[in-house]
Amino acid sequence: MLSLDRVCDKIASMRKSSIYFLLGLIFFWCPHQSFATEKLYNIAPSLTPDTQREMKTAGFWIARHPAPDQLILNQDEITQFNRSIQDQLKLTKDITQFTSTNGKQLKAELEKTWKDIVAKNYYGGDGHEPKVSFYQEVKMKMNLQAIEEKIVPSFGMIVHYANQRFFPTDRILTSEANDIDFDELQNSTLDVATPVVILHQSTDG
Repeated sequence: MLSLDRVCDKIASMRKSSIYFLLGLIFFWCPHQSFATEKLYNIAPSLTPDTQREMKTAGFWIARHPAPDQLILNQDEITQFNRSIQDQLKLTKDITQFTSTNGKQLKAELEKTWKDIVAKNYYGGDGHEPKVSFYQEVKMKMNLQAIEEKIVPSFGMIVHYANQRFFPTDRILTSEANDIDFDELQNSTLDVATPVVILHQSTDG
């Protein structure tokens, strides 16, 4: 039989175990209340320091203009300004001017792009240099042999957010091993409703 002292010790030990168990449950269900010493944000603050909420409206900045209602450019000046962006800065192109395209020139440009990228000795997404077979497969997908001497373009519009890439592949190439945040094959992106001119298609479309 247990002595009275040992019975009391057992009861005290059971009480301690119960208390620890309850504390464990509280910690499990409320960890953010136990250790939350820093306030976390899921998004950046909507206002940066020393700014006002009104600065996020167009009216705030329009009101700072000395003559907000004055005509800046007339129709002819707008046309001339847009033409200078195309002809001088070479930032945009009028795709309606693509009545026909020299197929030999397009093929030469695509072949040069392929050779230039191969010569860069880029790394694949696994951190290793791609095998020669990868570049050969990409070149086959480019379907260069199907380019005719004279190309009659077709026109279209982007219907979903699309990647604009140098190679017809989803695999990435990086300038440094394991630098997967910057894909050298990603040139840009095309948003919905962007008009495009179609000069050629890869074997997979």
